[in-house]
Amino acid sequence: MSVSSTEHIASTWGFYEYPFPYGETAVRGSSLRTCDDWLLLLKSVAHRLECDKIPVAASQFTKWYCRALCGVLYSLSMEDRFVSASFDEISLLFPGEPPFAVGTSGASSRPDSVHSRSALRERTLRACFAGNFDIVFHSLTALTGIRSGILWENASMYIHYFYRTWIAETGDAARRRILQDDYDYIVKHAQPELFGAGHRVNPFIGTGNPVRNTCCLRYHLPDGRTCKGCPISVQNRNK
Repeated sequence: MSVSSTEHIASTWGFYEYPFPYGETAVRGSSLRTCDDWLLLLKSVAHRLECDKIPVAASQFTKWYCRALCGVLYSLSMEDRFVSASFDEISLLFPGEPPFAVGTSGASSRPDSVHSRSALRERTLRACFAGNFDIVFHSLTALTGIRSGILWENASMYIHYFYRTWIAETGDAARRRILQDDYDYIVKHAQPELFGAGHRVNPFIGTGNPVRNTCCLRYHLPDGRTCKGCPISVQNRNK
C-alpha cells in the first residue's frame, strides 16, 4: 500500500493500520469486555458531547466508529486490499478527529484470482460486521437499552454515502463495476450470518433512504440539531 493511500485513508476516515502514529492513549477492543469498561468509555464520550444521556453517547459513538471503519471498505473496493478489523484486532486511538481514531493490527492481503477475491471479501466483511460491529452493538444495547436497529442504521448511513460517492466519482469503468458489485453485496445480498449469529436478515436491507427508519438521537445534544433525513424532524415539518 502506498504512503499516499495510507495517508488518504487516515486523513479521510481516521483509520490506521499498525503501527499506529499515536503516542497517547490506545484502548484495545479486547479490553472492552464488561459493562463497566463500556460505561467508562461512554462517560468520556458523553463528557466530550456535553450530554449526560448515556444512550445518546452510545449512538454518537457508533457513528464515529463505523465511519472510521469505512476505511476497511475503501481498501476492499478501491484497492482490492483485504484488511482484517475484528473487535479483538482494533484499538481506539486518542486523541483523534472526531474524538478518536480507529486502528487495526489485523493482517491485510490481496487476491490472486476472482475466486479468492470473493472468499477474501466475505472473510473481511465477516470480521468487520459479525466480528466487530455486532459485538459492539450488542454490548451497547445491553448496557444502555438503545435498540440495535438504530446502531445498524448508523453504520448503514456511511456505507451508503461512501459507496454512492465512490461509484459516482470513479472514472474507470472496471473499478466502478467492482464498487457496484461490492455495494450491492453488502446492502442487499450478503447472508445474515455475515452480520452475526443472531441475525435472520441482512440489517442493511431497507436502509439508505432519504429519511431514516430510526432516529440516532442527535437532537438530545446541546445544540438541539437533527441529522439530515431525521424521521423526527420530517414528522415535525409535516405536522
